[in-house]
Amino acid sequence: MTSRVDGERPRFRTNAPPIGHSPPLDGVRGISVLLILLVHASYYNFESLAVMVDFFFAVSGFLITTLLYEQDAKKGSIDLKEFYWRRVFRLLPAMFAVVLGSVVLFLIFGDTKLRRDVLNDALAALTYMYHVVHPVASEIATSSGPPERPLLHLWSLSVEEHFYFFGVFLVIGTIRFRAIRTVTLALGAAWALIAIARATGHVGPRFAWYQRPDSLMIGVIVANIHAMAPRELPPKAQRLLTPLAYVATAVIALTIAVGIQPLARRYYIAVNPLNGAKLTDGLYWGEFGFSVCNLAFGIALFAIVRVPGLRLTKILSWKPFQALGIRSYSLYLIHVPLAVLLIHIFGESQPALAGLLYLVLLPIGTELLHKQIEQRYLRKGRAWLSSRNVTSTPAAVG
Repeated sequence: MTSRVDGERPRFRTNAPPIGHSPPLDGVRGISVLLILLVHASYYNFESLAVMVDFFFAVSGFLITTLLYEQDAKKGSIDLKEFYWRRVFRLLPAMFAVVLGSVVLFLIFGDTKLRRDVLNDALAALTYMYHVVHPVASEIATSSGPPERPLLHLWSLSVEEHFYFFGVFLVIGTIRFRAIRTVTLALGAAWALIAIARATGHVGPRFAWYQRPDSLMIGVIVANIHAMAPRELPPKAQRLLTPLAYVATAVIALTIAVGIQPLARRYYIAVNPLNGAKLTDGLYWGEFGFSVCNLAFGIALFAIVRVPGLRLTKILSWKPFQALGIRSYSLYLIHVPLAVLLIHIFGESQPALAGLLYLVLLPIGTELLHKQIEQRYLRKGRAWLSSRNVTSTPAAVG
């Protein structure tokens, strides 16, 4: 949809209904964070579950892009100041609390290596450069296991933060130059090139293709299709999307399954080579798994937000899944440093005690972080923005 105001050139306006709060997206976040906990607990058995990070990326790309389109359609501009302040209050307090707490605890209880690592990790995380300084999946090229670092998981927050910068200006350009089809096609081509690169054994600069920027691209593509589609999809389109959503879900499950050793011992495909092997020496899950799954994520995501009454959305909207999803950010932040600390203190001599303490402290720490830091500063941020009446900057669209 385009509109013209006071003789200005036509500009893109979204056709989509407001996204609002989406319980099934909370639910799938809850499922995803549980599976991520599992892969971090036993990487070599469940390494393909790492693809659940891709779903977080796809949802983030979709929601951020969609909300920016909605704000422009409603207010006639994208308020950059408000957008970034909301990101600050949403993300930084909980992350700062975990990083600071990790530094203090590892300086007290850690050995020389852990003290050095936590300081290095903290600096990389707080500057949102973790994925550049310590690129994820470096083990794929070094034919080794993943490094054990106190804040290793914060690489994904660094990737997302870069998207919050580049993605916003991509949306601004899309609206201003009515380039939604061009941008969608360009992102689709970029996704395909990354898929081909991984399939042929290329890791990209600083292992970029294994930090899954293509999952964020899929989210933006789905948001663009959502914005261009009719406000209410025709019944025929809904009937087509319904089986596609279930096929996509089955494809995701099957693709993940062949990378899980306990489930597919006979058909198991390792994510990355070991013992000196290279990606080009054979078939590895990492060559195809991320690409197949994030494409299927995109199909399922579009169906979830556009097909009313989809049974899949009812399953994902189960209250316990939603509750976990709402706490997924706090849970994700705390689970790695807590595990590394307990393993260091008790792991070799008392592994059972370390495991028991982890099962007790993880939900307690998650709830405290969620309620006392994450939610509290979200409320403070909303109140502050309301009182300040933050207005658009000159860079805003309008």
